[in-house]
Amino acid sequence: MFEAALRLKLRFDYKGQCSVEDLWDIPLVKLDLMYQKLAAEKRAVANAESLLTPKTVETTDLDLKLAVLRRIVEVRLTEQTAQDNARERADRKRELYALIADKQKEELRGKSLEDLQALVNAL
Repeated sequence: MFEAALRLKLRFDYKGQCSVEDLWDIPLVKLDLMYQKLAAEKRAVANAESLLTPKTVETTDLDLKLAVLRRIVEVRLTEQTAQDNARERADRKRELYALIADKQKEELRGKSLEDLQALVNAL
């Protein structure tokens, strides 16, 4: 799909014309609006077609553009979810390390003076 899009040098309407590579940097909300606009164009072209006329290059390009946009949004949403999950795990890990440090301090506070002195001497 991407190879076909690149070979055809597909361009998308966003602040002028943008290439397939540029789509990766466009906000997801804008990509969704582009998709909706292209889907409306496809419906308009499809309604104008008859059973006796073959698919035109325009509908093929529209199908390819829609597929490219759909895939880019899917990938970026998956990446965003993975980043969110990693951030949550890192936050949870930080909390657990803080609790471990607190427990270790509590354990040291409970030790006698002789035990603490022995620990210092062992260092």
